[in-house]
This record gives sequence, C-alpha cells and structure tokens, in this order.
Amino acid sequence: MTTSTHDRRPALRNYAAPDISTGLGALAALTAVALVASAYLHLHLAANYAPNVVAGGISEGDMFHIQALASVAAAAGLMIAVMADHRWLGPALLASAGLLAGSLAALVAYRYFDIGRILILPDMYEPAWFRDKTLSAVIEGVGVAAALGGALVAWRRTLRTGS
Repeated sequence: MTTSTHDRRPALRNYAAPDISTGLGALAALTAVALVASAYLHLHLAANYAPNVVAGGISEGDMFHIQALASVAAAAGLMIAVMADHRWLGPALLASAGLLAGSLAALVAYRYFDIGRILILPDMYEPAWFRDKTLSAVIEGVGVAAALGGALVAWRRTLRTGS
C-alpha cells in the first residue's frame, strides 16, 4: 500500500486572524498607523537634528533614525501578530505602547526640562512647540491609548477563551 504526500504533511491548525472590523483589530491597526506616522516624522526631522552631537557620542539625528527603525519594526511585528498568531497580539501591543510612550515622554521631557547631556546622548532641550513636534505628540499619544486599549481587550479575550 502506498501513501500519498498529502498523508505526510502536518495538519494545519484551525486559526482565524482577528477581523480588522473588530475592536481589537481596529485598535491594532490604529497602533500600527501611529507607529508608521511617528517613524515618518522622525525620519523627516532627523536631518534638522543631525548637527546636535556629543564628541564620542551619537547625534540627535541618529537617535531619530533609531526611533524610526524601532517604530517600523514594531509596526511590522504588530501586523505579523495580527495576521499570523493572535496569541502574540497582546505582547506586541504592549511593546508598541512602550515604544510610543517612551518617544512621547522624551519629547515632553526635553520640551519642558533642560536635562543636559546624558553619557553619549546630546543635550536635546528645545523649549518650543512647532507643527511637527505637536503632530508627533498627538500621534504618539493616540498610539499609546490605542495600544493599551488593544492590549486590555486582548488580555480580556485571553481570560475568556483561555487561548
């Protein structure tokens, strides 16, 4: 008796990705949009801040590039969690919230406080608001709220279903 190649393949899991029309899918999508928008703004502004550098350290422009890269990576990870394995959606949303909150905290801190240079980081004090800075703060604030709301929904869903 011969067996076909179909008999040797592992069975596929029954899995349905969260529908984007659900609250959880919408919060994850809004978080991803906030991450990408934050990345765009940081890339757009990086050249303006490149001259602000500490000898032997990194420039503020470099930090903007790092933040943009981290935001794109977080958005990609979030979308992978939505499409591939919803068990990682809660942790992906929490990581996204942390990244956006850190960016927002740095923006606000360096707007209102002259912290000075820290080790290899330059002094980034800038006591002014302008359009792109305000837009970044709003985007990051909305992203934090969406990510934390989504993480809460994911956590409650996990408690209800056990998966």
